[in-house]
Amino acid sequence: MEEFARQLATHDFQSLFIEALGWDRASRWLSVETDDRSFVLRVLAEKRGVQVATCFVDRYSLFNRGRLRRIQKEFARSAHEHILVSYSDDPKKQVWQWAVRLPDGRRLRHREHPFFSATPPEPLLARLEQLAFSLDEEESTTLIDVLGRVRAALDTRSELNLFVRKPVYAEQSDQLALAMRDGGLSEFHEFVLFHRALAKWATKRLSRWPRLDEEDAEQIGLLGIINAARKFKPELGYQFSTYATTAIKRRCHRHGPDEGLLIRVPAPVYWPHWHTQRAAERLETRHGFGRGRAFIDWLQARDSKFSAGWTRFRAATRIQSIDDRMTNAKEAVRRLPDPAMDPCGQLLRAEEPDVVGWALDALSDEDAWIIRLRYGLGERARTLNEVGIMLGLTRERIRQRQLKAEKQLAKSIREFFGEPEPRDNLEPDQEAAPVTEIGDDGTEPPAVNCGAQPRPEDHAKLNGASQPRYCEPKPRASQCRSDLVHAS
Repeated sequence: MEEFARQLATHDFQSLFIEALGWDRASRWLSVETDDRSFVLRVLAEKRGVQVATCFVDRYSLFNRGRLRRIQKEFARSAHEHILVSYSDDPKKQVWQWAVRLPDGRRLRHREHPFFSATPPEPLLARLEQLAFSLDEEESTTLIDVLGRVRAALDTRSELNLFVRKPVYAEQSDQLALAMRDGGLSEFHEFVLFHRALAKWATKRLSRWPRLDEEDAEQIGLLGIINAARKFKPELGYQFSTYATTAIKRRCHRHGPDEGLLIRVPAPVYWPHWHTQRAAERLETRHGFGRGRAFIDWLQARDSKFSAGWTRFRAATRIQSIDDRMTNAKEAVRRLPDPAMDPCGQLLRAEEPDVVGWALDALSDEDAWIIRLRYGLGERARTLNEVGIMLGLTRERIRQRQLKAEKQLAKSIREFFGEPEPRDNLEPDQEAAPVTEIGDDGTEPPAVNCGAQPRPEDHAKLNGASQPRYCEPKPRASQCRSDLVHAS
């Protein structure tokens, strides 16, 4: 295994397969084009028709799984059974690829094993020994035997995953990292701002658990990215997102509770108790109500230090603010009686639930049920979709019936308290009649029809009288039609 590790570290694949593993020598070159790039493949060994090829690629292709698979598909056109080794010198990394055609004859089943050349995984080195053939086995070895050994060595889950989900983003990040290494302060700022989305993604849990503001949490993440960028070395071949995520999480653990909690709890106290709370919630979910509470009580009785820390943790995380509409404190404060209210007002406030119940009884059974379900009277509030499913109606129809029932409820409640009907709710036919002014001689001024020109005989009256402040409105269309009918 030490010899295998040395040959893999120096990329001496020909000596590995021919001298160490006992494969037959082969020599063939093949050019493959994909993604507007050309790659040269060298076939250096074979055994009973199974070919081994190597491909020198750039540093960006080694973390692009899709590109490597497209290269392998092109190679599979000329070599049905094969092993493809893609490698790079800066950084020193390699990917062993094996593929088998599925029974449908069209799709390839891929297996990739990426690793750093200087530190190959020990399980992979142990499996490579199965690819060795001795002189005694040379005459009895068949194609089936070779395929079986290759499958046993490479048809397994890889020990490392050095691929990325977004190769374009990773390539831009690596280019900026190289420019930052060779550049100055402006390249450093550009590199940090490019990974700003990473800070926002990695600090989401600070907004959920210590309830830290999203912008403040993002600032903590940016500080972690700045520290990680100062120590990052792109020549090692690691992705910056992998390296920076750990630094961001550490900074979040250190500064998150101090910045997000109103009651200060040290990070070494907050996070262990937070994990304990999560474990209690899982117990409640899996084994029923009360199991999590019993688990916490058992821990408090067992360890007095944990009990003191748990008290501080609960006091810091169970603060209820009346500004948060999702908490019970908001509803409790809303229901508090006004101390300045007179006794009559307090009596009316006490009678409000009875009045609402009486007004609901005046509705139809179905409308009253809709109101109770929508507002959570007697049970939890339901959505329009849930009520519609219960009654077999659409969401829009439930909304229309709710609005109609609310208007009837408001009218019934106003009648009970003796309040007048709001002017906005009056029908057009119920509008108050216009008030005209009385002249100095005690007579009403003549009305002027705003929709038509004044008649000649009205000029004398208009000259001797003051202009009226009110003009009669135009007659309605329905009234005009009725006048025409009577005139005909």
